[in-house]
Amino acid sequence: MPWITNPWTTNPWTTNPWTTNPWMTYCSPIDAKPTAGQTLTLKLSLPAEKTVTIDWGDGNTTNVIGPVGSVDYTNTYTDAGTYPIRMSGDYQASEKLEIKDVEVDGTTKRLGALLGLKYFTCFGSNTLSGDVADLPAGLTSFRCSGQNTLSGDVSNLPAGLTVFHCTGKNTISDYTTPHTWTTKPSTFILKPIAPGGLSTAEIDQLLIDFDADLTWSSGNVIMLTGTNAARSSASDAAVSNIVAEGCTVTTN
Repeated sequence: MPWITNPWTTNPWTTNPWTTNPWMTYCSPIDAKPTAGQTLTLKLSLPAEKTVTIDWGDGNTTNVIGPVGSVDYTNTYTDAGTYPIRMSGDYQASEKLEIKDVEVDGTTKRLGALLGLKYFTCFGSNTLSGDVADLPAGLTSFRCSGQNTLSGDVSNLPAGLTVFHCTGKNTISDYTTPHTWTTKPSTFILKPIAPGGLSTAEIDQLLIDFDADLTWSSGNVIMLTGTNAARSSASDAAVSNIVAEGCTVTTN
């Protein structure tokens, strides 16, 4: 008798297809704010067998099929406005996001949805905000300038960062210790232009920890300027050791 097998046990609705519906799975890491006729460029990297759809917010979409490495994808906006950029599909596998040519808004929490993100770059009139603790944990390179208002504690940066270049109106104003650096940031630039920044004691301790935990080399850069406080003689020995190893150190 056919009912003995109870066809409802294999009814596709019992698996709740909405949990895998691609239209229900997306992130919106940034909002684009173009002028009329302006073109936004997103540089992406995506592993093999992964697919991401970029919804540009104006009705246009672009499909990205991996593997791709550092490829530019563009969209020209007819009208000025604010357009939420959505990424659906395997967006969590995106390894690189570089934003060029158009002003954008975003938050570290929104970027944090890109769990596989390793490289993030955004230069220009952007307004990235939020706590650095919300950045993707696997991030290895973070470059951001503009009108950003990042906040938080330096010790909460992703542990694997090898490049940290952050300028703008940020208020990163803490360095909690004890903290052990396990990965050397060959470039570490923190140059806020807004009131705030690290105190003298925090600058000193950061440099002391950099010296104690890491080995530096020629071409490495540490810059702690802007509205950060000046360092004191307490970090003289640490700076001397770091410079002797070939690193350039610039402080107030």
